[in-house]
Amino acid sequence: MAQLPVTKAADAALSELPALPVPLVMRQELLTRMLRDQPRVRVWEIVAPAGYGKTALLTQAARHEWRGPRRLRWLTLGPAYDTPDQLVEALGTVQGTDLFLDDVDALRNPECWRVLTDFVGSVSEDSRLFLAARSECDLKLGRLELAGIAARWSERELRMSQEELLALCADCPAADVSGVLEAAEGWAAGARALAMAGTGWSWQAPEVAGIARIPDPLARYFEEQVLHSLSESQLRLMMELAVLERFSASIVRDLPGSAWNWHDLLELKRKGLFLRPLDDNEEWHRLHGLLATFLRRQLRRMASERERSLHRFAAEWFQTSGYPTEAVRHAHACGDREFAAAVVERAGAFRLSMHQGVSVLRQDAEPPGRAHEYPLLTLGQIYLKAQDGRFEEARAQFNHLRAATHEFQALRSSGREADVDSLVDVLDMVLRVYEDQSIDAPEIDILERHLEHAMDNDPVMLASLASILCVAYSSCGRVRDAYAICELGLGSLRHHRADHVLFYLHMQQARVTLMLGRPKESMLHIEHAQSLSRRAFGERGHGEAIVDVMRGVLYYENNDLDAAARVLASSLRHEVLLNGWFELYANGFSAAVDLAALRQGEAAVATVLNEAEIIARQKQLQRLADYIQILRLREATRVGNLPYAVSLLESETISQLTAPGTTGPAWGLRLRNAALIEGARLLLRMNRLREAADYLRRMERRHVQDGDTRLRFSFEVLAMTTAFKLRRHQEAFDTFVRAAELALEAGFTRQLLNHRDSLLEVFEWAMNTGRPMSSRITAFCGSALRHADATESGQTLQRRLIPKRRAQSTSEVDLSAREAEILSLVAEGLSTKEIAYRLGVSVSTVKTHRKKIYQKLGVNRRSQAIALARAKLIV
Repeated sequence: MAQLPVTKAADAALSELPALPVPLVMRQELLTRMLRDQPRVRVWEIVAPAGYGKTALLTQAARHEWRGPRRLRWLTLGPAYDTPDQLVEALGTVQGTDLFLDDVDALRNPECWRVLTDFVGSVSEDSRLFLAARSECDLKLGRLELAGIAARWSERELRMSQEELLALCADCPAADVSGVLEAAEGWAAGARALAMAGTGWSWQAPEVAGIARIPDPLARYFEEQVLHSLSESQLRLMMELAVLERFSASIVRDLPGSAWNWHDLLELKRKGLFLRPLDDNEEWHRLHGLLATFLRRQLRRMASERERSLHRFAAEWFQTSGYPTEAVRHAHACGDREFAAAVVERAGAFRLSMHQGVSVLRQDAEPPGRAHEYPLLTLGQIYLKAQDGRFEEARAQFNHLRAATHEFQALRSSGREADVDSLVDVLDMVLRVYEDQSIDAPEIDILERHLEHAMDNDPVMLASLASILCVAYSSCGRVRDAYAICELGLGSLRHHRADHVLFYLHMQQARVTLMLGRPKESMLHIEHAQSLSRRAFGERGHGEAIVDVMRGVLYYENNDLDAAARVLASSLRHEVLLNGWFELYANGFSAAVDLAALRQGEAAVATVLNEAEIIARQKQLQRLADYIQILRLREATRVGNLPYAVSLLESETISQLTAPGTTGPAWGLRLRNAALIEGARLLLRMNRLREAADYLRRMERRHVQDGDTRLRFSFEVLAMTTAFKLRRHQEAFDTFVRAAELALEAGFTRQLLNHRDSLLEVFEWAMNTGRPMSSRITAFCGSALRHADATESGQTLQRRLIPKRRAQSTSEVDLSAREAEILSLVAEGLSTKEIAYRLGVSVSTVKTHRKKIYQKLGVNRRSQAIALARAKLIV
């Protein structure tokens, strides 16, 4: 009999347990779940490939429990235990014991598996058994798992978080920490090996067209710890699977020159070889990215022709099976330019450029100069130029193609007339958006027709059309339609990877939800876009800058001035893809100008305006240049430079925008309404009240009511101020209530503070005259806005709403609890019937209480009761 390794006895020294690795990352969350959170579980099976820290986790658990009430034993299995008698002798009894069994997969004898299965079933309630293995164990634990007695963990539970991986690699020289974390996918050994490779290594997401380098220590780890037990045929299958990137039973069965089947894949999976399912049904799998990269390099070195033939096969298989993105990637990798161009064309190149953003078609050079043979590829290349910010080049090539093909007629002879027609229309609209040209009713009709067609068979095209329509709808004041179309686009991509389009949709929806007065929802979309920006734009930073502008605007609206100034200062000066984002950058520059005025003064305002004007001219964005003039008018009015403000109002740009009866196309309503708002503000400042009212009447009401909530708030405040100065007090009060409710609901603190004096003037009048108001408005205006200064955030103002009412003397006003409740409802403007319904009492009961209230207050009318109750802080 072979000499058995020493079994740890109950009184064994702690030092006899396996040594903990250095550096050590404590898996405290896993230990808590294992040792404390699930007390009924007494059998733990942990199965994961090499390097996931199974032994380290069990060692931590053993050290944690070694002073506990149970005896502790540790057993590392191996060939010496691979007979039933030896295994039975080593296992002994487990009563009152914590038994740790490591390397359980080392057992090969089927009889030993039966022994171990029986042993597991005999574990008593006062004992626990912990098993660790690299590959699947034939232990038949299903019955115990259903009973809640056994639990199984796989690599999914053992994957390290980013914080844990950072701690693991803290002493390593790696410069590309984010690359290490991305490449490791939670695998501890892989992260450590990559980090130890130092600054000479960097990770790029694996693409089939090129193979990243694997550090030598990691390559040796794969050879010695992961692949060493494979037969030659199994290793060959692994290399071919790595070329495919993702695989299913069907594609494995169809591999040319092979006789593989799904059972071969299941056997590899049982061996713990990093096969990861990609869907809940486990139809599709892939290898861990690092292992796949290593295996592809091996196959290229051993049989490069086989690698190219596999790519060619995969391109044709994925295309036929309806997976165009994979088809194109493999076509590029096979090295045949003509074949690649044909695959791209058949797959629908333009849609691919939207599907994968800038990462798919750019792998190919310009098409072979035969646009009539490759019309979709040609259009896709033009679209990529626009995505890259090369707008003039894209437009020039598009116009040249139009002329050279007789209005694209030559492209229609390819047999794909419907595709060419739709893609030409969509590309033209995309270029119009990038160039900030108008998209009005006829163009919207075209886009909606293509959208209806795409809903049946092309979710990525649908999402792309939705992002364009969102811009068109919101610019025309159809904000709710813009929200709905964005939701449709986001929903269509739920099961598709289209980072570039998804980024645009989340950013558009962030902008639209802010327009609807839902800043919290807007912030959620910003966070989603932030996570997509690097994948969508790469290292160029365009996505981060666009996200930061939107984030800065949100900070500004909440009056978080320091955060807004910090974010906008850098993002607005970034060399970004500004075209197509007029609304966003108009809001960004408006906020930046206001911040400069609040914090630095007129010189800083002039600097921001001049920089914005330079950008507008450089980018040839006439709408933005016009908007800068409107901002100049706003700031001149603010500082009281009325002669300059009047000259701006009478300038050609603004006078055309504000002229009566010239609403113009819907695309221009954003500018027209902004100009009318600032014109009315100036006229109010000059006390030209009738003219101010006339300017407000010129605004497109539907655009105001259905458009941006901030525009509607400004309109309501100016209308309120005009009516109040004209002594139409009730009209002013009604408008005040609408404006206050609107801003409070949306949380637009900055908007409230910008109009603080006008709002408080009407509020004080309403308080003095006993006008009914909601307790929300009364509390905010009386407790928060009245004492606010220009720098306080929304959170600071909300903290002021904590009730600070002084107790009333019973001798002064002796109201019962029910009378006080009814008086509060009266002050909110509820009628007698509404109060009765709210309290569940009769109308006569409410009238009786009101009569008593009036008697105790010494008043005769409702308005007197409200005014006196507010003066005494009863309500």
